[in-house]
Amino acid sequence: SLTNMGFTIMFCCELDYIYTRRVLSWDEQIYTKVSSLSTVLRNFSSVVILPILSSFYGLPDHHIGLIAALSLMFNQLVIALARSGEVYITGMLIGGLSSMFIVSCKSILSKQVSQDELGQLYSIYGSLDNLMPLMMNPLMTSLYNSTVHNYPSTVFYLRTMIASTLVFSFIAVGSLDTKVRRRESAENPSLASERTPLLVR
Repeated sequence: SLTNMGFTIMFCCELDYIYTRRVLSWDEQIYTKVSSLSTVLRNFSSVVILPILSSFYGLPDHHIGLIAALSLMFNQLVIALARSGEVYITGMLIGGLSSMFIVSCKSILSKQVSQDELGQLYSIYGSLDNLMPLMMNPLMTSLYNSTVHNYPSTVFYLRTMIASTLVFSFIAVGSLDTKVRRRESAENPSLASERTPLLVR
């Protein structure tokens, strides 16, 4: 749930348009075209790439989450460094896989509780999803307003730092899963070929 909270913190406050107007001198028409391209890429990754990675290649949820978190981290970093439209668009393209993040988080959470507890889990999940924007919108807006004249990329560097913690969290989950599988395989060698990864049950 912490990973989803981090994702919410980064995107609860939409500052990209204001940022591109100030730093890149874009108008609303240019920004709309670029953001539409980004939306198409993220929908494509959710509808096409995610099922391929999960079903065809059999990647576990935490690997998919790691790919999405890396996409998100480099997306925010490139946008923070962008001083031209080409660099900004490159950053948006890099972030095309980030939409798989929330799906992988929900999948991981749903597989850690019984079917009877799913309703309670998603209720808490939804409450946090609605609460975080109310808390973070004023903070992010205040940070941007206080740094916009001298360091307009500050918010995006902060988002990059948050995304990097999400990357490390998925690495930690993957490491834990590997240790659990090795221990269970050592205790019962017959499970080595039969057992699926912990988080893709």
